[in-house]
Amino acid sequence: MTSTRAVSTQTRLSAKDRRRQLIYIGLWQMATRPIADFTIDDVATEAGISRSLLFHYFPSKAEYFVEVFREASQIFLNFLTSPVDAPQQWIDYLSTPGSTEVDFGQDLRSLFDRYVTYLERHNDSYNAIIKFQAGGDSQIIAIYEEARSTLARITLQAAGINEISPCLIASTRAWYAYFSDFTSQWITNQFVARDRLLDIALEMFERATSAAMMAGS
Repeated sequence: MTSTRAVSTQTRLSAKDRRRQLIYIGLWQMATRPIADFTIDDVATEAGISRSLLFHYFPSKAEYFVEVFREASQIFLNFLTSPVDAPQQWIDYLSTPGSTEVDFGQDLRSLFDRYVTYLERHNDSYNAIIKFQAGGDSQIIAIYEEARSTLARITLQAAGINEISPCLIASTRAWYAYFSDFTSQWITNQFVARDRLLDIALEMFERATSAAMMAGS
């Protein structure tokens, strides 16, 4: 059966729309299969084009992965901060790459709740992305690092902290590394109720933030 995500080979797309379609397919591949199984040939087949034509839109395989990774980072931040319903929002952003609007006007618990939801749905992909960037292209590493810092700023804003120091950014980034691992284990073992997981997140974040504020003063 032909995938409903692929655009028919009979449809002529502008260069911009074709590039957007290829990034969209890459996002879907990233979300639904191990990154190790993610190939350029599969993307070209899904799009109904040749491998050589794909490289007309992206100079290299590395450049293609960079653009897909950049869009995945934007979708991740949008998923956490958008006020609309998360499941539909995920679908909307997959179909409209390039849109990034960050809303800081939400409470901290809501932000952590969305973070847990994201990991529940995409935990394997999320962990694979972390491993992928660790040995990846310098551009991918830069995108990943910027996304982490942006998430730290979003979180501190949601906590009502307006004077954001480098120490607070570093502390919040480190806290998310801890909370990501903690949540991944929770997804597997469900050792506390979800509400209690969020309580723990708030308690631990407050302690880490208080310590960082004291250290930076």
